[in-house]
Amino acid sequence: MTKKKKRTWLLTPKKLKNELEAIGESCNKKEIIATGAALLGIGLLLMKLFALKIIFFVPIALCLLYVFPFVILNAKKRKYEKNRFQNAASYLSHMNQSFQDTKSILTSLKETERKYRDGKMRNTLRAAIDHIQKSKNVRLGEQEALQMIEAEYDCRKMRTFHDFIVKAEAHGGECSKELKLLEKIKNEWVLAVENGYRTFCSNIYLMYFEAVILLIICAFIQQRFPGEFSVYRMGVVQIANTLLICLFIFLFKFFDRRSAKSLLADAKTMAEEEVEKGYAAIAKLDIKNNLKRGLPYGLIFIVLFGVLFFFTKSKAVLVIGLVIILIVSNIYNISYFAFYAQIKSELAASVPEWVFDVVLLLQRENVQVAILKSIDNAPPVLKHELYSLQQKIIDAPADPNSYLTFLDRFEIDGVEDAMRTLYSISQGTGSAQNIGTIAETNMRMLSEAEKRRIERDNAFSTVYIYFPILPCVFVLLVYGGALLYNVFTTVMSLLS
Repeated sequence: MTKKKKRTWLLTPKKLKNELEAIGESCNKKEIIATGAALLGIGLLLMKLFALKIIFFVPIALCLLYVFPFVILNAKKRKYEKNRFQNAASYLSHMNQSFQDTKSILTSLKETERKYRDGKMRNTLRAAIDHIQKSKNVRLGEQEALQMIEAEYDCRKMRTFHDFIVKAEAHGGECSKELKLLEKIKNEWVLAVENGYRTFCSNIYLMYFEAVILLIICAFIQQRFPGEFSVYRMGVVQIANTLLICLFIFLFKFFDRRSAKSLLADAKTMAEEEVEKGYAAIAKLDIKNNLKRGLPYGLIFIVLFGVLFFFTKSKAVLVIGLVIILIVSNIYNISYFAFYAQIKSELAASVPEWVFDVVLLLQRENVQVAILKSIDNAPPVLKHELYSLQQKIIDAPADPNSYLTFLDRFEIDGVEDAMRTLYSISQGTGSAQNIGTIAETNMRMLSEAEKRRIERDNAFSTVYIYFPILPCVFVLLVYGGALLYNVFTTVMSLLS
């Protein structure tokens, strides 16, 4: 896994150059001039639109100067991340097909390297090939070479593929079915990521469009008041408009950076601390006892709303009070169900990939060993249950309940069928056809889980459209206050 990079808050020319060199990009004078001219033009246009005094161009210019290098960097990063994702996807396809034909990692790498033009992917593959050829231990050299590729294009799909071909080459034999299955899963993943990113960017562009419309509306409103009540030349309004423009500039910087995110990044999963906390909360389900624990908090609100109802005699206060008292008194039970829902959601997303890992391991191992080895690559939320499964299998390997009780309290679709098949294989009553059935059934689950994961990661982007509204509401309130002030002073001058 790649380490999370520390965020850069200020980009000097030297830092910008270093950031661009790190992704193999550069910036010429034409791009710098064009970007600078575009930002300057936007700043002057906004000055004209809001009829700002020249002094207020200083903070706007400083904000534009601050975001200027980030605009250049993010434009390059978007291009870099798209190419990086496309190269990783095409590499998996080419390498998969070559390995089906040759059953050799080194030969497959050589054939795949020839299919790329000069660039980062080809250079990475050349370095990997050279490393294998210079290694005294070929098997170890191949594993290290594949890790070099993962360092540049790290994602779970690539690690899974590399683990499989290393084991397949070591054990020999036919593995075309598994490789074709890997290719199908890769294609589903690519489609889900591309569709998710397209939706994500559409939400950001919609937010940009909304921000432009809101700025135009604010500028139009402030200049439509009658001459004697005009507010746009008032100092407080000029300051509010300047703050609004500066805020929108930083808003653009924030979302521009998010649109340049990595498309290969693995799904965010619950950390080990969260998992332990969640399972501890689930283990303590005792509705009556939890109600007793929450009752002291409920009593506080009983007294509070009792007093309010005594003085107001309002049924609305009574109803609201009862609802709040019920919620507060059951706070520990609510916590249980919240953790349960979160862990179930994480498990539903993790199980299909784990089942697929087991299917691949079954080509070379028995069921017990396959489950044991699959724990290393499992996310923390699943490891907790897998350790329990491992212990049950060790204690009672012939007992079907050792398998069938896996995740039974979470009632996740497809798990019981998969575990029933694994049990039959472990007892010698299953066959290779059963493994194929698990794989095919799991394909649909894996595809749906991938889509859910991406939708979950992008879910927050649907609320981006609301971000520009709040600052505009604040500015409109300033306009209203300034208008009332003008009306008041006009009336007072007439009376005097």
